[in-house]
Amino acid sequence: MHKTVKKNSDTGKAHKEKENVRADYSDLMVRKSNDYIVGKYKASLLEQKIVAISLTRLHIGEDTRVTATIFPKELKQMLGIEDDMTHIYRDLKKVSKEMTGHVIEIEDKGDFHVFSLITNADYVNGIFTVTFNSQMTNYIYNLKSHFTSYSLANTLRLKSSYSFRMYELIKMDAYKLSDECPYVIQEYGISELKFMLGVLNINDEKARQVQRESGDWDDMAAACSEQRYKTWGNFRRLVLDKAKDELDEKADVTFDYSLKRAGRGGGVKGVKIIIHKNENLNDSAKSDIEKKENIVRTKNIENEQIDFLVNNAGFGAYGKFLDVPLERELELIHTNVSTVHILTKLFLKDMAERNSGYILNVGSAAGFLAGPTF
Repeated sequence: MHKTVKKNSDTGKAHKEKENVRADYSDLMVRKSNDYIVGKYKASLLEQKIVAISLTRLHIGEDTRVTATIFPKELKQMLGIEDDMTHIYRDLKKVSKEMTGHVIEIEDKGDFHVFSLITNADYVNGIFTVTFNSQMTNYIYNLKSHFTSYSLANTLRLKSSYSFRMYELIKMDAYKLSDECPYVIQEYGISELKFMLGVLNINDEKARQVQRESGDWDDMAAACSEQRYKTWGNFRRLVLDKAKDELDEKADVTFDYSLKRAGRGGGVKGVKIIIHKNENLNDSAKSDIEKKENIVRTKNIENEQIDFLVNNAGFGAYGKFLDVPLERELELIHTNVSTVHILTKLFLKDMAERNSGYILNVGSAAGFLAGPTF
């Protein structure tokens, strides 16, 4: 919840709260305008996490500048850092230089605005204070519409800056998901997506020059001094696939993707990001059969007789056959076929021994409908 306070009261308020460091952050929500989320900027994972934490505790002063205060002890606890406070101080000093040196580009109906995201980062009397550029106020404070909110805890557990940014992008459209609409699709050009994820630096001098001349994302990407993951194969393997794998493991929403090519047999020009709820969250690394056997074994140990088994889990994959990642197809087969087979066999053994029990296998109407890319 945002509060309006006088500028000179922030420090006093922070001192009063200094010894009252909360232990549970599961209820904290991050709110960003959608224009901010699709903005182009480069930031390390630690920068992104500190900004996210800051967005849960904003204060606005009489000069309309928005600030946030964080205590190093609190930061250490939230990020699960094992180092001593000396290392925290060192890391904050380093990240402060990075945060105040980066710019963000936000587009608005054909226009664009480029400015520093954060103007000041100060560590005084054991309190770390982040001051946002006044031009950021409308994108982070007192938001009424066209914004995205997500649990801070969902991003603090991520280990990749690309996973972090990808999570924000897909979370922006996750509100559209429902039983009637299990997938939402967004399309991005490869070059533009690289700038959005921070693979390429929007603050690159040569890229900025090209933007002033043509504004073409492909030309800007080609002009960048630092070329990371230049080939599609490297970008796919080291950015998209890694982000997808981490979100599959840790996030409430995740994504698949298919390719957009430049004509028949042409190169990859863009991707369709297929957003969906994460049905496999907290899946363990055990083999399929071992996992299912453990379910049955646990129920037997607890003397909990299973009279009804309902096989109701399932999902689909969207895209052309050659474009859908093999890993996603194997996950589909695992959920829709292998799991049904294994659980049915294991539970049926017990039911057959006592000559009682029911198994219900649920299918989808989509299996009987024509869907060339589904």
